[in-house]
Amino acid sequence: MKKLILLLLTIITLKSAFGQKDRLGNPIFNSKVISEEKFDKFELTSSYYLIDNNISNKESSVYVSEKPTLTEYLKFSRELPSYGFVIHQGGDVQYMIILIQEIDGSNTTLSYNIVNSSNGKSIQVPCKV
Repeated sequence: MKKLILLLLTIITLKSAFGQKDRLGNPIFNSKVISEEKFDKFELTSSYYLIDNNISNKESSVYVSEKPTLTEYLKFSRELPSYGFVIHQGGDVQYMIILIQEIDGSNTTLSYNIVNSSNGKSIQVPCKV
């Protein structure tokens, strides 16, 4: 848990200090919508955060270099989230969910970080896949 908090704080700090922002001041982290599901009372949008359109894109808030090395690709893919989900009702975001990887040597565990957009509080739930 401490590693996750440190990782998220580092990402936020780096995005603020060095990251690119759109016209509204939001960090640019390129993703591709992979599905949009509609249920009775809410919608679920699933996105994949692209490596190629982020690691070598100067406009991305997680830019590494114009010609990243294999080591930089591996580090990027192991340390940053690759899947995100938004639960919303129309344009109102209710919850954001990010699949987080925790690396301990050669072992990787997964968990979901679920953020309540109305109060900013989050919980971490183990992923048992």
